[in-house]
Amino acid sequence: MEDQENKRGSPAYVPYKTFTNLINSLNESGAPSQIDRSVLKNMSGSDQSAILLSLKYLGLITDQGVPANEFQQLIDLKEEQRGPLLRAVLMRSYAFLFNGSIDLKKATTKQVEDAFKGQGVSGSTVVKCIAFFLAAAKAAGIPISTHVKTPAPVRSASPKAKSPPGASNNAQEKPPATDPAIPEGMKQIKIQLMDKPDVTIHLPASFNAEDWKFLEPILKAYISRMVKEGTDPLTQ
Repeated sequence: MEDQENKRGSPAYVPYKTFTNLINSLNESGAPSQIDRSVLKNMSGSDQSAILLSLKYLGLITDQGVPANEFQQLIDLKEEQRGPLLRAVLMRSYAFLFNGSIDLKKATTKQVEDAFKGQGVSGSTVVKCIAFFLAAAKAAGIPISTHVKTPAPVRSASPKAKSPPGASNNAQEKPPATDPAIPEGMKQIKIQLMDKPDVTIHLPASFNAEDWKFLEPILKAYISRMVKEGTDPLTQ
């Protein structure tokens, strides 16, 4: 059973409104023999991927996109009539929430969040998964604790330029405008060495961690070659 769960991938994470809009649209136009990207041409590429993966997770389409009987039944029903069938779909698909490990009527946001993380999802995907489930559970008439809310979106910290390894703790960056000795368009870092004068390095103002990854092996190879030749690389 565990292997089958892993093959299903991430729990549904498409916006619930996108899910219901698709069903309502198919209710009007009729369900095709296969749900694929050509049927979803009015959606963005990311929404197409999300809805297809979500429908597969819910067991509403096969890996080949063929609609399951439950999906056809949902399409045939009006939105206000789908509650009981949707409830059955959710209880089957989210067995990890209905197996007694937590009491959804008394649960907290953290308990639900931990349960979803236990399914192998993380970061912003957890937020999307929980948002879908809570909206679907409400439509299905499944009672959920008032303490369970959709977690706040995960915000990534603004990237910061990194100093070369060994310099991150002691390096002090000076803005070029305050020191006439720093060439225009460059930035300066000072590295404190024990029992020796500070080492001063000038780098392009736009120099970042990716640039250092490129430069580091070149510097190591250069210094290694000079050492083998018996010369001081710092005097070259």
